[in-house]
Amino acid sequence: MAAPALLSLSPAVSRHPHLLFSHTHSPRHLRLAPPAASSSPSPSPSCGGGGGVFLSPTALSQLDALADFRYAHSFPHGSLTVRALTPEDDAEADALVRLLASSFSEDVRWAPAQRYAQLLAFVIRRYLHERRGLAPHAAVLVGFYKPAAAAEGGKEGEGDDAEDEGEMACTAEVSLDAVGAPGAPPTPTPPLDFPYICNMTVKTSFRR
Repeated sequence: MAAPALLSLSPAVSRHPHLLFSHTHSPRHLRLAPPAASSSPSPSPSCGGGGGVFLSPTALSQLDALADFRYAHSFPHGSLTVRALTPEDDAEADALVRLLASSFSEDVRWAPAQRYAQLLAFVIRRYLHERRGLAPHAAVLVGFYKPAAAAEGGKEGEGDDAEDEGEMACTAEVSLDAVGAPGAPPTPTPPLDFPYICNMTVKTSFRR
């Protein structure tokens, strides 16, 4: 039997009450092109993460829909945009690792928070690398906040600031079916074929 994918790194990390990690690497994490594409296997577009999953034409369509997903909400003080983390989001992935590590280390009382956050960052980076490969069966959603003044400036500039999404403010991981389900969910075990949300956090400065 294969060793746990991430939990073997540290017993303290594996028992963290708020972190939900997958226990197994299975053959489903191999990402191949549809059989009709070629007589010899060739990799389909990379999805980041630790490989990927076998994708049917329907799943490929769902993958495109997930990449196009956007949710936007305006507040009097600014705006929030939520989207899925994509394979090209290396900088955003690093920011997400820092956000999760900082948030989950807040509950630690037996070790210096900064050192524990560094350990968590290492574990979370590997975990996130794997989970990004499970799209469209799972998605890591990230929210970006932009203050009202910055948002108005972006509309006027309409160019250089167009790609500025703002500051990463929150995140949540969503498993959409059994393929994307986490390998070690807490009890009671949620139904595998239904959406499941975990690993949620909001940056401290944005909490109310």
